[in-house]
Amino acid sequence: MLKRVAIRGFRCFDKLEIDGFSRITVVTGGNCAGKTALLEAAFLLTGRSNAEVALKLTGMRGITGYKGPPQDAHSVLWAPMFYNLDTARPIVIEGQDSSDTHHKVVYSLAAEGLLTLGPAADAARSGESTGGQRHL
Repeated sequence: MLKRVAIRGFRCFDKLEIDGFSRITVVTGGNCAGKTALLEAAFLLTGRSNAEVALKLTGMRGITGYKGPPQDAHSVLWAPMFYNLDTARPIVIEGQDSSDTHHKVVYSLAAEGLLTLGPAADAARSGESTGGQRHL
């Protein structure tokens, strides 16, 4: 269970920190307040070891493909994930679970338009092999 989350550079969040999640947490707000983006950030954090999670998230938003010049695909597929469409700044999502384990995922956009998922922080801390960066 997620107890705390910190989000930087994701969708509508420049910087957001929330503590005090419990077994049942109700998130309310007006239209375009960031409720869905908060849930998406949690989804990305829980799937931090799977590079395809970001692609699934894009599909859930209704973007199922791209027809156009390959060099422009990132502006349709990935740029909307970044705060103010600023793909030069990475997305960082961190959280702490009920066992006080820290989790972290970092997404960045490579120059060639590939979305890069950095190694999982908790695996790196424990000495497990993370397999390096993964690309979509």
